[in-house]
Amino acid sequence: MSNSVSFPKFNTNILSLNTTGPGFINGSGPKQDPAVMTKPYITTGFSMADIFEGSAPKTTSTSKAKPPASGSDIGQKIVDIANKQAGYKEGANNSNKFTKEMTGKSGQAWCADFVSWAAKEAGLKSPRSSTVGGIVNQLKEQGTWKNKKNPQPGDAIAFNSPSTSRWDDHVGIISKVNYKTVEKNGKKTKVPVSVDVISGNSGKNTDGVSTRKKVPLNDPSIIGWGSMAKPKKK
Repeated sequence: MSNSVSFPKFNTNILSLNTTGPGFINGSGPKQDPAVMTKPYITTGFSMADIFEGSAPKTTSTSKAKPPASGSDIGQKIVDIANKQAGYKEGANNSNKFTKEMTGKSGQAWCADFVSWAAKEAGLKSPRSSTVGGIVNQLKEQGTWKNKKNPQPGDAIAFNSPSTSRWDDHVGIISKVNYKTVEKNGKKTKVPVSVDVISGNSGKNTDGVSTRKKVPLNDPSIIGWGSMAKPKKK
């Protein structure tokens, strides 16, 4: 678990608070005090992000989507694409290439844009959202939201912020699942205990693409996770 960090002020001109719109899961997000939007606050190493309006912006892709991989390969393909961006840093006022390609804007809180971009680059049509809630909703709609079961590489993982009243704060990609061996009924089996996560708008200064190692699956900040690949029709 990374140490708690204090986040700097950020440009709120692009933010439009919406507690009932499609960016929130079934309108369940609590009302927010606009006064806190410009104040630094403490969280668990991730950025305050995705409180602007809208859950599925139109994309302005500058590259052709690749054909999706087959079967379980799609998850690893998403991870490989995301890992190649590790160390990327944003410019002034949250400017970044992921927001630019997915929305046409120069910059905004972009953790969800990064996840959407990785899915697009892997050949998927969804999720496509600039909000944490939008991504969760889209995975629920396509039937691939798992809550907190069966984590797999390439799954989108959503977090809240325990130190604030925000119900959704950050979204990233599970890059690795870590297991331990336990004995049950005389049989040894491997069970998942933690995950590595790669995400955008994150890290010490919340300004780049970074990896967080061994996030315990019982971490109270985890909302849940879901596969970004749609299940095959039988």
